[in-house]
Amino acid sequence: RGCINIFYCRKNSKKAVKISSFLFYEVIRFIRKLNWAVRNHPALLSKIKTRRLRAKEVSPRAFLTFAEVENAFVFMERYSEIKDKLKREIVLLRGRGCVYKKCTFCDYHLDCLDNDGENFILNKSVLDRLTGKYGEVEIINSGSVFELDKPTLDYIKMVCREKKIHTIHFEAHYIYDKKIPSLREDFKDFTLKMKIGLETFDYDLREGVYKKGISVKDPAVIAENFDEANFCSGLKGKAFLR
Repeated sequence: RGCINIFYCRKNSKKAVKISSFLFYEVIRFIRKLNWAVRNHPALLSKIKTRRLRAKEVSPRAFLTFAEVENAFVFMERYSEIKDKLKREIVLLRGRGCVYKKCTFCDYHLDCLDNDGENFILNKSVLDRLTGKYGEVEIINSGSVFELDKPTLDYIKMVCREKKIHTIHFEAHYIYDKKIPSLREDFKDFTLKMKIGLETFDYDLREGVYKKGISVKDPAVIAENFDEANFCSGLKGKAFLR
């Protein structure tokens, strides 16, 4: 079966790296996701090869540059609203990346950049979209809140004050459990709701399969510094968030 392969190479580099591969039936979905990039960077279309290619068959001009790859993926929607249950705005920020990175089901940690300045520029543009219409916001990133840069954290407080947002939901891995009290102190002007990705109450499933890295078995102990939890759904042994 044929597929579309997408490559990039860094400037002045002869080595190409495949970043994604799609079967033909997935192409339409892929193009729809890239609609923003296609409208603003039409040259991208000419650089997508519609058959499986070996490196020796591809000229350097067929590769996407690193900058073009970054531009292509700005289609990621980082602002939305939850309008039905527990109404709130929700923003997806970018941090230095998940420190843990061992959960077997997760590739969300790939949304990261080891550059606090660039992260703040992006995060500021996302936070500027907040309206405060619900007085509540959920702020997540590809890891834990503790992996966001300080300017971003300070800007969160400033925007929430300006927009009269009184409740902030953050997420963190259990490895940061002891740091949560200091975060609550730092955000003492707001009601802080800390969320953990617990996934399931089945300890063997959570640690043996999901590799969550939460050695504590007692849910009551885990909940001491957390207010909310995410649970996976769809497989036997998983729970649903209520």
